[in-house]
Amino acid sequence: MLPYLRLLAAGLSCCMLSASHARAQLGFDESIRHELQPGDLEIWRDWLRPSAEDAAWMEAIPWLPSFAEGIEKANEAAKPLLLWVMNGHPLGCT
Repeated sequence: MLPYLRLLAAGLSCCMLSASHARAQLGFDESIRHELQPGDLEIWRDWLRPSAEDAAWMEAIPWLPSFAEGIEKANEAAKPLLLWVMNGHPLGCT
């Protein structure tokens, strides 16, 4: 799963959809209300944090902080430049 999708899933799971999945993973008894315990933090953190494989694209691609820097480097190397933009909600809910 891509890192940004994992983070989005984390936000949703904390609120609603994945709550039953998380309860099953944590071994919760559905008949009782469970309060978060200190040990739950590590379980959620490990589930939410991207794996090394998920985050590899951040290291493999030489990302630049601005389009202007990208133009300069592309011109120096005589290579094309990819400009990735989007319009609207990241989930397509526009």
